[in-house]
Amino acid sequence: MPVPEQPYALALGRIDLFRSFYRMQGLPFPAQFAEELERIATLHDPMRTVALDALNDKILGSLTKQMVDQIAVAHLSFTLRSY
Repeated sequence: MPVPEQPYALALGRIDLFRSFYRMQGLPFPAQFAEELERIATLHDPMRTVALDALNDKILGSLTKQMVDQIAVAHLSFTLRSY
């Protein structure tokens, strides 16, 4: 792969990893992220790569919040059962 295309390929690969994570969790890929990905596909580099990196950051933040929320719910459930 040509060096100038590598940042875009890496950013797109991270999107694929995030989509896989949603699938493994049995969750749909959020519509707002899918729509933004479609919009990004119409851009040209370097803006396309910059936009993909920003979307990756949003998705990571969303997944992190979701996992923390799941842990909090599980902890609360465990704590309530302990009483």
